[in-house]
Amino acid sequence: MTKKKKLKKTYLKILLIFMIVAILSISITLASYSFYKVRGKITIPYKFKVSYRVGVDLGTDILRLGTITPDMIGVNTKEITITNEFDYHTRVDIKIKGNRSDLISPSENLFIMNPGESKSLNFVLHPDPNLTHGTYTGNVFIAFKKP
Repeated sequence: MTKKKKLKKTYLKILLIFMIVAILSISITLASYSFYKVRGKITIPYKFKVSYRVGVDLGTDILRLGTITPDMIGVNTKEITITNEFDYHTRVDIKIKGNRSDLISPSENLFIMNPGESKSLNFVLHPDPNLTHGTYTGNVFIAFKKP
């Protein structure tokens, strides 16, 4: 083997080691940043129906927004209470994902809670005349983050 080939192999080994170390460093940094930033999460499933008649669902196992008609005037609202169980201030960030999650909005988002503080939030379902009849589901994600 010539000297050039040996040198080339050495450079390739060094490059490979450098890439592995870089990928590991980035992964560890991202994992520790997300652990430090997000301190607690709550996932609440939601459900609402679109039908010819309006209805109220009193179940408490999920965020049940009831039954609406597509041409309904007004909104359906469901209240939940969250509590900051940490011994420090937290910033609350709410995300809603699922079928027609664009129709659901929290009464408040991106706010600071004191240690031990409880807060009532209303989740509002806004009807859409283009909705088709059926059942719509998804999740509400509530993250407690360090401010």
